[in-house]
Amino acid sequence: MNLAEFAIRQRTFVAFFTVLCVIAGIASYFKLGKLEDPTFTVKSAVVVTLYPGASAKEVEEQVTDKIETKLQEMATLDELRSLSKPGMSMIFVDLAETTTSSELPQQWDLLRRKVNDGKLLLPPTAQVSIVQDEFSEVYGMLFAITSDDIPMAQLKDYAQELQRRLKAVKGIKKIELHGVQQQVVNIDLPEERLARYQLSAAQVISQLNSQNAIYDAGRFKAGIERVRVEQTVSSSRLMISPTS
Repeated sequence: MNLAEFAIRQRTFVAFFTVLCVIAGIASYFKLGKLEDPTFTVKSAVVVTLYPGASAKEVEEQVTDKIETKLQEMATLDELRSLSKPGMSMIFVDLAETTTSSELPQQWDLLRRKVNDGKLLLPPTAQVSIVQDEFSEVYGMLFAITSDDIPMAQLKDYAQELQRRLKAVKGIKKIELHGVQQQVVNIDLPEERLARYQLSAAQVISQLNSQNAIYDAGRFKAGIERVRVEQTVSSSRLMISPTS
């Protein structure tokens, strides 16, 4: 007796078994695990290096090839793809499918170490390589801090305080601030005044950069202790005398 003949002869049993399978399937569907923000693993990264003033061929020969040589030492590497264009090198790194999500942090750390090793082989004018490996991260919530009468500097302080408190909440991995306006001071350097004092723009910039530098003013003994001397002389009282 074949299956078709059995189904015809035992129609009641077949109908009961079919209904039972449908009910079990519906019950299993509603018991499936569900996540509002499911996690997924992206095993790709991008290494970006700037080389201002270089042609595409120079970028490929002096930057891309050297970094790729270092990255090829990774055992979990699956594929390397690169794009060299004037002034910029982009290397796309794909890890093997066998790499688990728990191994990714270690592999990305190894990737950064390989990139740092490759920096020693790059031209002096090549800028720091940037490794982007956070493609799988998504923002679950966005908060906006706005005001019509509070200065932007004070809003920034509020945002940083909120960021500090939210980081203490369990389950939050990362918080970033966007739209923060950095405070700047614009300095105009008239060429006639620079010529009058026989100064160059580079000298003025160097002096400005040294204003906030911290230097060791020394220490003195007070009994069994050595007390650090702090710098308290203001620039307006500082006098420079020519040496003979």
